[in-house]
Amino acid sequence: MIAEVIKAHEAGGKKVKKTKGKKGKKGKEETSSILKELKNALRPVMAERRGEEGSRPSTPMRSAHDQLMESIRNRTGGGLKRVEIQHHLR
Repeated sequence: MIAEVIKAHEAGGKKVKKTKGKKGKKGKEETSSILKELKNALRPVMAERRGEEGSRPSTPMRSAHDQLMESIRNRTGGGLKRVEIQHHLR
Protein backbone atom coordinates (compact mmCIF):
# COMPACT_ATOMS: atom_id res chain seq x y z
CA MET A 1 0.00 0.00 0.00
CA ILE A 2 2.81 2.40 0.84
CA ALA A 3 4.58 1.48 -2.39
CA GLU A 4 1.41 2.27 -4.34
CA VAL A 5 1.20 5.69 -2.67
CA ILE A 6 4.84 6.39 -3.55
CA LYS A 7 4.36 5.33 -7.18
CA ALA A 8 1.14 7.34 -7.49
CA HIS A 9 2.85 10.38 -5.99
CA GLU A 10 5.84 10.10 -8.34
CA ALA A 11 3.58 9.61 -11.37
CA GLY A 12 1.29 12.43 -10.33
CA GLY A 13 4.19 14.78 -9.65
CA LYS A 14 4.75 15.26 -13.36
CA LYS A 15 1.14 16.35 -13.91
CA VAL A 16 0.99 18.88 -11.07
CA LYS A 17 0.47 22.47 -12.22
CA LYS A 18 2.85 25.13 -10.98
CA THR A 19 1.35 27.26 -8.25
CA LYS A 20 2.09 30.90 -7.57
CA GLY A 21 3.56 32.16 -4.34
CA LYS A 22 5.40 30.61 -1.44
CA LYS A 23 2.61 28.21 -0.50
CA GLY A 24 3.28 26.00 -3.52
CA LYS A 25 6.96 25.64 -2.71
CA LYS A 26 6.33 24.88 0.94
CA GLY A 27 3.72 22.26 0.07
CA LYS A 28 6.09 20.62 -2.40
CA GLU A 29 8.88 20.49 0.21
CA GLU A 30 6.52 18.93 2.75
CA THR A 31 5.34 16.23 0.34
CA SER A 32 8.90 15.43 -0.71
CA SER A 33 9.93 15.05 2.95
CA ILE A 34 6.93 12.77 3.57
CA LEU A 35 7.91 10.74 0.51
CA LYS A 36 11.49 10.41 1.82
CA GLU A 37 10.16 9.23 5.19
CA LEU A 38 8.01 6.59 3.49
CA LYS A 39 10.94 5.33 1.43
CA ASN A 40 13.17 5.19 4.52
CA ALA A 41 10.48 3.22 6.35
CA LEU A 42 10.84 0.49 3.72
CA ARG A 43 14.53 -0.12 4.42
CA PRO A 44 15.51 -3.51 5.91
CA VAL A 45 15.82 -3.82 9.69
CA MET A 46 19.47 -4.86 9.49
CA ALA A 47 20.46 -1.62 7.73
CA GLU A 48 18.80 0.48 10.43
CA ARG A 49 20.39 -1.35 13.36
CA ARG A 50 24.00 -1.65 12.21
CA GLY A 51 25.23 1.18 14.41
CA GLU A 52 22.95 0.50 17.35
CA GLU A 53 23.94 -1.59 20.34
CA GLY A 54 21.56 -3.51 22.54
CA SER A 55 19.10 -6.28 21.98
CA ARG A 56 18.40 -7.34 18.43
CA PRO A 57 15.40 -9.28 17.24
CA SER A 58 15.98 -12.94 16.56
CA THR A 59 17.16 -13.92 13.09
CA PRO A 60 13.85 -15.49 11.96
CA MET A 61 12.00 -12.36 13.02
CA ARG A 62 14.40 -10.07 11.14
CA SER A 63 14.38 -12.19 8.00
CA ALA A 64 10.56 -12.30 7.96
CA HIS A 65 10.46 -8.51 8.26
CA ASP A 66 13.13 -8.12 5.58
CA GLN A 67 11.23 -10.46 3.25
CA LEU A 68 8.04 -8.49 3.77
CA MET A 69 9.71 -5.13 3.15
CA GLU A 70 11.55 -6.45 0.09
CA SER A 71 8.34 -7.84 -1.40
CA ILE A 72 6.65 -4.47 -0.84
CA ARG A 73 9.52 -2.58 -2.47
CA ASN A 74 9.68 -4.94 -5.46
CA ARG A 75 5.91 -5.27 -5.84
CA THR A 76 4.55 -5.51 -9.35
CA GLY A 77 0.91 -5.39 -10.45
CA GLY A 78 0.50 -9.10 -9.70
CA GLY A 79 0.50 -8.86 -5.93
CA LEU A 80 2.69 -9.34 -2.91
CA LYS A 81 4.76 -12.42 -2.14
CA ARG A 82 3.23 -14.44 0.70
CA VAL A 83 5.39 -14.79 3.80
CA GLU A 84 4.48 -17.21 6.58
CA ILE A 85 3.69 -15.47 9.89
CA GLN A 86 5.67 -16.80 12.84
CA HIS A 87 3.58 -18.51 15.53
CA HIS A 88 4.71 -16.11 18.28
CA LEU A 89 3.63 -13.11 16.14
CA ARG A 90 0.02 -14.27 15.73
